[in-house]
Amino acid sequence: MASKFLYERIFSGIQPSGRPHLGNYLGALRQWSRLQHDAKQNYYSIVDLHALTVRQDPDKLRRSIHDLANVLLACGVDPKRSVIFPQSRVLEHTNLAWLFMCQIPLAQLKGMPHLKEKGANKNPDMGLLTYPVLQAADILLYNATHVPVGEDQVPHMFLTRDIAQRFNMSVDQEIFVLPDHILDKDVCRVRDLKQPDKKMSKSTKKELACLYLDDTDDNIAAKIRAATTDLGVQPLEYAPEERPGVSNLVMLYSAFSGKTVEEVCAAHSGQLAPFKAALAELLIEKLRPIRAELDRLRADPAYTESVLAEGTAQAQQEASVMMQRVQKAIGLL
Repeated sequence: MASKFLYERIFSGIQPSGRPHLGNYLGALRQWSRLQHDAKQNYYSIVDLHALTVRQDPDKLRRSIHDLANVLLACGVDPKRSVIFPQSRVLEHTNLAWLFMCQIPLAQLKGMPHLKEKGANKNPDMGLLTYPVLQAADILLYNATHVPVGEDQVPHMFLTRDIAQRFNMSVDQEIFVLPDHILDKDVCRVRDLKQPDKKMSKSTKKELACLYLDDTDDNIAAKIRAATTDLGVQPLEYAPEERPGVSNLVMLYSAFSGKTVEEVCAAHSGQLAPFKAALAELLIEKLRPIRAELDRLRADPAYTESVLAEGTAQAQQEASVMMQRVQKAIGLL
């Protein structure tokens, strides 16, 4: 009998690095909410150890971890269908990462693209250098069959498969599943509202550049109204290379309306000001329920902590079984 699920087991993680914005929502959180119905099992981790590759304020980090859990729940990730847990509470993640680091060549890590992107390829700290190995441990610890990723993470998935294959060969056993990545070609790459040649980032210094999931209606309207588009009056079109500003707004309208970018441009062929107003109205309508649920969850921290505690217990049980298999295979048990 064929399974009703498209995927056996999904794993994905997100860093607690501040207030989640539209890029986080369209790039990961909305996809997680949808995918949880397509997989038999779902593990979604708040990967707080990965956040330590940059210096963190302890109090802010604690709040960010808890609030990111609120955001996951508000965006529709269901604890009845998905295991939600902070990575650091399951010690097997770092235990397995160490075993992998004992097998992977240093040169292979130095060649990873994330080092070049962050400009640290000459003298990276060990956390930045080895975080793809911890990422592989995150995935393989739960024998995930599929991992939703963006294009920038595809090389990390190749590394994960290589690590799994290398370990299996070293012990002459099929301990780890070789996971496949799920690359959603429709995932939106949201751009900075003021500098659309850059991606949207919470680290921006410009108040109107980043649209957060908990922004008020007035803030949403103001940010869209002030978004950089073009000088002069031109027809609405989707041309990311030539007109990144207006294309970013067209993409946002498409993502939240379900219409293609061509349909959006055809329906709003007039001047930009009315289109911006229509986009702001659409975003306010779609984000308001998320913000309301987020407010409710923030007012009840005990509930969110209970979700994390239950998720951690489930993840711990699964991780413990896998680590025992690994330890037996290499002679530690």
